[in-house]
Amino acid sequence: TLIYNDLYSKNIVVPPKVTSDKDDKYAGAYVKEPIPGVYDWVCSFDLNSLYPHLIMQYNISPETLIDERHPQVSVDKILDEEFTAHPDYAVCANGAQYRKDIHGFLPKMMQRIYDERKIFKKKMLASKQRFEETGNTSLLNDISTYNNIQMARKIQLNSAYGAIGNQYFRYYNLANAEAITLSGQVSIRWIENKINKFLNKLLNTEGKDYVIASDTDSIYLHMDPLVKKVFKEREASDQSVLRFLTKVCDVEFEKYIQNSYEELATYVNAYEQKMFMKRENIANKGIWTAKKRYILNVWDSEGVQYAEPKLKMMGIEAVKSSTPASCRTAIKDALKVIMNGNESDVQEYIANFRKKFEALPAEDIAFPRGCNNLAKFSGSSSVYVKGTPIHVRGALLYNFHIKQKKLQHKYPLIQEGEKVKFLYLRTPNRISENVVSFFQTLPKEFGLDKSVDLDLQFKKSFLDPLQVILDTINWKAEKIATLEDFFL
Repeated sequence: TLIYNDLYSKNIVVPPKVTSDKDDKYAGAYVKEPIPGVYDWVCSFDLNSLYPHLIMQYNISPETLIDERHPQVSVDKILDEEFTAHPDYAVCANGAQYRKDIHGFLPKMMQRIYDERKIFKKKMLASKQRFEETGNTSLLNDISTYNNIQMARKIQLNSAYGAIGNQYFRYYNLANAEAITLSGQVSIRWIENKINKFLNKLLNTEGKDYVIASDTDSIYLHMDPLVKKVFKEREASDQSVLRFLTKVCDVEFEKYIQNSYEELATYVNAYEQKMFMKRENIANKGIWTAKKRYILNVWDSEGVQYAEPKLKMMGIEAVKSSTPASCRTAIKDALKVIMNGNESDVQEYIANFRKKFEALPAEDIAFPRGCNNLAKFSGSSSVYVKGTPIHVRGALLYNFHIKQKKLQHKYPLIQEGEKVKFLYLRTPNRISENVVSFFQTLPKEFGLDKSVDLDLQFKKSFLDPLQVILDTINWKAEKIATLEDFFL
């Protein structure tokens, strides 16, 4: 709609749509495989609105794309600086080439929306900083308002790439979609290589990888070696290191990154240089368990400094809706202890929470799930068939026993698509099964209150999500008893 209105206002007639095969495939974003572990002092850098800016940088638009592909170019050849761009065209990593004598309507639109977003994001960050400094709660409304507006613009910008990559879109073209994703891979890998060269030279090392992880438009740098070199043996407070890294990242690193991207833009004969990478987070500790799975203990985010560090999490169980609410809160608190305490502190927290967990009502520790395919998994001669998912099995058992005990007037039956909770049970019990599902309340008439398998519930809902992190840093969830303990 935005494109239609924009072209209509300029009296531009769009040619007929060229049909495309819906099975077209193209490359996605680049995600680096991190080495799992704990890292002290991590700084992240983020490319501003990467895909919209790639559209602007290479002048990617339906009317600027030329038919001729560059015969040599690939992601690796650009990174190795082994090709020569056409003097008249901007060259993308998939070989697609774009005119530079006219400015495409799509990059123009991206620029206009991005400029609007930037205004409101700046206002949001300024309000956040004032709130951190003053604690004035009236600023929360400003933060929310500005954030909603800038997020709406962000979604509009990103939807341009999403639409271009959809074969049913009026302006879909596989070459344009792939030009964006592969050129995005070049942008993030280019700066990864440049930063590693910079840090190896600065720290007198050779071939060391200081980029812990990268994902589409972000890189995460291990800055502890630099911190140790500067502060050497003397004890440095978190605030001292924070001030140092803020200055180094916001001045030296950003300047170096900007120069590196200028070099890339010249090399590929870009329409204009539009890769702008800014420092995002400074954390005194980060833990990676796998791709897209990490925790950062953030002291500064986009220039907003916190009085106390805040956790930034990606792919961790604490933020999943399938974890019991009581455990989600406890996992977040346990992660704070992991990031700011030691192994003994974590073991003490786990032991204390276990006592609270076992005292909670069964409804508060049950797993929430959506219940589908009840008819599919119902058995003709039994309650359920082999291979039934555990929460669906629990729902079928619930319905069976509600009917058997004639309790339909008191408890509604679970229907297709409804939200339920389920619990693991110790056997033997009244229903002779190891699971039961229910709505908000476990029927007392089932007589299962004392049959909940608390050990398994605790393990699966609380310990298992933490265990992945604890294993990564070689910490134990419980203190291992030794012979000395018997004599204490």
